[in-house]
Amino acid sequence: VLLWSLDPESLCHCKLTDFGIATHLAPVGARGLIGTKGFIAPEVLYIGKRKQHSVYDHKADIFSFGMFLYQMIARRHPYSELQPQRIDAAVESGERPRLQDVSQAESAYHYLTRLMQTCWEDNPRNRPTTEEIIKTVCRYSLQSIMCVHPVRSRFSLRHICAITPADFTYAQVPRNSSEVWVCCDGAEGAELNIYNANTMVKISKNFIKENQVQCICLCGDHVWVGSRAGIEYGVIDIFSISTRELVHNIRMRENSVSCIACSDKTVYLGTLEGYCFSFARDIKLIQANAKPRYKYVSEHAVDGIVATKQCVWISHTRYIYFLNLDNLALEGSLHRQQDAFIGQLCLAADGNTVWSAHLGGVILSAWDAIKKLNKFDIDVGKHLQNISELHTDQPHQDMVITAMAPALDTVWVGIATGHVLVFHDEELLTWCHPYTEYVRFIACIPSSGPCETEACMVITGAKEFSSPVDKLGNTVDYEKTDDKGQPIGKAGVLVLWEGFTAKMTRQIKLVEEHAPGYLENHHTVRKMIQQGEFKDGTHIIQQKGVRDGELSASNMTSSREDSQVPDISLSVSGSQQRFDFDSLRENTSVFSQPSLSLTGSEAISPITEEPEELEEPPPVTIIQKPRARTATILHEAFDIRLPGPDNTTVRVSCPKPASLKVLLSELQMNSDLPEELCRVEYRLSDSGECVHIRTQKQLDTYVFLENKPQLFLSKPD
Repeated sequence: VLLWSLDPESLCHCKLTDFGIATHLAPVGARGLIGTKGFIAPEVLYIGKRKQHSVYDHKADIFSFGMFLYQMIARRHPYSELQPQRIDAAVESGERPRLQDVSQAESAYHYLTRLMQTCWEDNPRNRPTTEEIIKTVCRYSLQSIMCVHPVRSRFSLRHICAITPADFTYAQVPRNSSEVWVCCDGAEGAELNIYNANTMVKISKNFIKENQVQCICLCGDHVWVGSRAGIEYGVIDIFSISTRELVHNIRMRENSVSCIACSDKTVYLGTLEGYCFSFARDIKLIQANAKPRYKYVSEHAVDGIVATKQCVWISHTRYIYFLNLDNLALEGSLHRQQDAFIGQLCLAADGNTVWSAHLGGVILSAWDAIKKLNKFDIDVGKHLQNISELHTDQPHQDMVITAMAPALDTVWVGIATGHVLVFHDEELLTWCHPYTEYVRFIACIPSSGPCETEACMVITGAKEFSSPVDKLGNTVDYEKTDDKGQPIGKAGVLVLWEGFTAKMTRQIKLVEEHAPGYLENHHTVRKMIQQGEFKDGTHIIQQKGVRDGELSASNMTSSREDSQVPDISLSVSGSQQRFDFDSLRENTSVFSQPSLSLTGSEAISPITEEPEELEEPPPVTIIQKPRARTATILHEAFDIRLPGPDNTTVRVSCPKPASLKVLLSELQMNSDLPEELCRVEYRLSDSGECVHIRTQKQLDTYVFLENKPQLFLSKPD
């Protein structure tokens, strides 16, 4: 099943019928054996093969739904590594499709993977009901949480810094995946762990002895880490993002760094003693002992610092000072009349808004970066009191801000209660409760993630994790010892989220709010449109093709990778109908976020009511023999020439839409070549230019070529 929309701002509404056959469900259950190998539930296989008088119920379809989720996540058919005659035995024995080589199962579809695993449980009683599935897949948490990763360290989470492929390109470092640098500290010192943001695999680790980390910031091609040793002095450790090693450190007498910011040429430091320092960003000048500029700002600690295109913003207590980018001369100031402090400063992605949040207070503020004026203030405490679970149980002192970061056109706020709130201007878009302790940090990763289609990612960290999705992994697994066998504790848990725009977040929340009605009325979404409940006029639904008795819908995240459109047919009331994709491309009623529909009555039964008359019925095309009740599986074949004098060619067949990961995996198995040699290339016929297929988009481009050139494996260097 492939579902897409040419309008990225709209929702997709998909109706999924039976998995190859519709069978009457009697009050005592159903009997019979027919379906697609790998999708048939074990109880159906058991009853069908042994010809016993036992029956099965609608939970058999839940099993098939779980296999469908696997096909969507892994980009291959269940049990594709087995011979067809062995699949049924594997299902009956409790063997399930492998996930070891499906990295996106944990790094991109965390909760969807867990829903899949509950759906394919061997015991039907342990599988969720249709109502539970719909409620689960409509949750904003399932839509947005990509990965839940426990940090294994004897220290505690403290700060984080993100590095994107654009940052590596600027620094002339050949890396195409984002990285997160996570600081953990304790009484003995600090630890700097570096992870690949797409897989959450630890890449490197550094130690900062005896110091406690105060802040961390990416400055050009180096990461600056500010720490302090007691009250005597502060230290700045500078790490290269190329080698991930310490290249220089700066000791500051009688000053401890509290915050760091940078411009194109300069790094700015705020200190607990009220000073502002500016260093040249060129590490060679720093290593040559170039003296920094400094300015005394206040007797109070500098709470926040940010560099805009016009000046340096410095906050302390209720004041904001504006300093010259070059010589740190005072250019102006603002004084807040309210009791709330200004606090931490962050620059929005557009560079026109500066956000401030008093860590330990409840006021979130937006400032005009150009006019240097306050735009509005948000009392986060009032929003928290409106959340149902916090009406009276939570002490007021716990409803304070502990972390904040802008992402796209929204701003994310972490709370001492473990909540994460997402705002757009003064509007609270949504909230989640992923932790039971205070949120220690929030950081935006302004790049695509493991599926290469994310607008941005957001990463949060705290000590104790609590699953915001019911019954799907409320705990995380920690290793009890490190690589040397030494015992380690729980440093905390990182949660990687997909960042959505405000418009998309509203759509997801609206579907979540109306999820209970999907089982009872399949016209729910259409009525929402007609009543104007969707905002911004982004949704248009027509009544074309909707039949009474069809299955209801729920929202589910589709595969995020770019794919071509296969030839898909849908079985409706026993007939085969072909989708007209040309008309769908012209019809804006297609939603981008897919919805999956299961039986409203949780029965495997055909449609018995008379369907409504369609205004323009689509043409009916029989794509297989009438007795063949299962759907046709389409494949894409690739002929690839192997390196060598004999010009051997191997044919690799992949299910449509062709996935680059599947292609390389099948190629490696068919050619017996090591993984590093499986580099597919082709030459353009007009220019003779050699194109190396490295990404999914490049493979899609090749598939759509009219005259496809010969594919070949590049020779080893």
